[in-house]
Amino acid sequence: MVEVLKEHNHGLALHQIVKEIRKIEPDCLRGETPVNSLYSIVYRKEKKRIKAGEKPLFKKYGVHRNILYKLNGSKK
Repeated sequence: MVEVLKEHNHGLALHQIVKEIRKIEPDCLRGETPVNSLYSIVYRKEKKRIKAGEKPLFKKYGVHRNILYKLNGSKK
């Protein structure tokens, strides 16, 4: 996910990130609900980072009805 977001200057929704990840690694996230799986991975990792006192890796913001993800420290 980090590699995908580094390539884009703008934020991406989870379904867009899943599509880009599959272009790089076709066998990754092949379950019935890949977007939910990616959300779960991101949620758990971010929760651990915050608990450890680290800065979150991703910045989330809403545009219309979508939640977009960017790397933290990137310009919006």
